[in-house]
Amino acid sequence: MLYFDTTPMRTPLPHCILLIPALLLPALAICARAADERPVLLFLQGTADTPALDQEFATALELELETHRLVVETPFRFAAASHPARIDEIRPLAAARGADVVLWLDRLNERRVSLQVVSVAPGRAVSRSVDAVEGNGTADELAIAARQIVSDIYLSPIPAPSPSPSPPPPPPSTDPPPSPLRPFLGAGLNGAVGLAGQDGPPFQLGGDLSVGLAMRSGLHLLVRLELFGVPSPSTDGSRLSTFGVRPGLGAGYLHAIRAMAVGATLLVQIPWQRVSISDGGPTVRHDFWNLRFLPSFTVALRASRHLRFALDTGPGISVRSKAFESAIDGRTLFASPVVDWHLRLALIADFN
Repeated sequence: MLYFDTTPMRTPLPHCILLIPALLLPALAICARAADERPVLLFLQGTADTPALDQEFATALELELETHRLVVETPFRFAAASHPARIDEIRPLAAARGADVVLWLDRLNERRVSLQVVSVAPGRAVSRSVDAVEGNGTADELAIAARQIVSDIYLSPIPAPSPSPSPPPPPPSTDPPPSPLRPFLGAGLNGAVGLAGQDGPPFQLGGDLSVGLAMRSGLHLLVRLELFGVPSPSTDGSRLSTFGVRPGLGAGYLHAIRAMAVGATLLVQIPWQRVSISDGGPTVRHDFWNLRFLPSFTVALRASRHLRFALDTGPGISVRSKAFESAIDGRTLFASPVVDWHLRLALIADFN
């Protein structure tokens, strides 16, 4: 007799079925990566002090803009910042999240809120706002407005940078090349007060003329002629008068700072002075020569293209002092100073 086993066979699952999850996981990862590559919208919540509205708006925005990935953050101290400060602050936030568009809500008053949409993408700098009355449906209304603005941002073409036109070549200059030397002429008023070796009237007053050549490096050479006198009132029946000239050569340097220039000058002078003394008898005249060094500090202020004012001050140092005595009683009526301090105010004309 033949017997047949009617028990159903248990066939083991093929091994290929076990490989299906292993094949699906990379595909799911690729799909998730593709989803992450959607344009990113960054929503900054907590700026309008309406947590419920922020949450409703974020939910409505995700439904309206499914083609974008929404990232929600609560930035620190963003709500208290001014609008320009917020614009500066959202750029690093957007760059860190890979977002091209940043949104937030502002409170205008107790009933009105404002949606701010700012694009930070290169070539698409856009800043727009939409106001709405807070109430039922406000979040949906603002989300629809945000979708329209974001669509306009991504649909607008990036303007190509327009090539800057090349400037026309400058016309040939007909002016002669500037000379390395610039002549100048100066006239001034000066005064001096004796500091050492002085006896008698201490003050000297006078004027001067000077000519020179200035170099474009700031160096200058000059020739100066000074005329001076010593005010001397009569005392004890004696009368004294003195005047003189001081020819000199000098060199200096001026450093220009816009319309002002500062520098120093050294002048070497050979003064000639005549002193006239009258003690009741015939007037006696004395002439003498000296050698004087005059270093000075200079400040010049330009008044126009060719005119400038200059102020010089510094010590005058003579190699010797000459004393003049009364023929009656032998007392010293006048002695020229060895060291004096001078002050000069001048007007200088440049020729270039």
